[in-house]
Amino acid sequence: MNDFNLAGMNYFDIGVVLAIAIFALRSSMTGIIKELSSLVGMVAGLYVGFKYANQVGAYIHSNLFSLSNDTIIYLVGFFIAFIGVALVITIIGNILSAIFSLSGLGVFNKLLGFIFGGFKIFLILSIIIVLLYKLNFLTDILNKITFNSMLAPHLIEFGNSIINIDFGNISLESSNGFFQNIVNSIKELFSKLSSTTGI
Repeated sequence: MNDFNLAGMNYFDIGVVLAIAIFALRSSMTGIIKELSSLVGMVAGLYVGFKYANQVGAYIHSNLFSLSNDTIIYLVGFFIAFIGVALVITIIGNILSAIFSLSGLGVFNKLLGFIFGGFKIFLILSIIIVLLYKLNFLTDILNKITFNSMLAPHLIEFGNSIINIDFGNISLESSNGFFQNIVNSIKELFSKLSSTTGI
């Protein structure tokens, strides 16, 4: 693996550094609490949306306004549940962030946000480049882009370590079927869309 030398950075390295710097600075302005609350809000929103889409959609259909078919009921229920949960958690995060700022801990909130933002984009880029390398028709292009790159080997090594994590010991039952719920709901959504559109 190449030693890091700023003078030897290629355009790929510069792009990666700029991306990390931009996202880290953005996260430092919002703070770790807002960053985490937005992430938790999105995950929780997806879970609640997939799990209770039919119930929420049916309630809206029965009590607020009529929806034309089961697919629309499901979609409306999903988006209402997703947006509602994500919004509530985001608001809570904003309140906690304000409390931190008033208590004099704002600097730590921003510092941790900076670190979190940089790590998050490094993680995303690592996974993306590893997945792209798995597409054979892109290999030659990627090799040219990352030729003599000092950061690419680190990204690939880290990305592989994440992608190759063994999740075999994680029980779906132990998490109340969280992942299976999402998979089944996605299948149900596509099944409904297919039956409606005739695809």
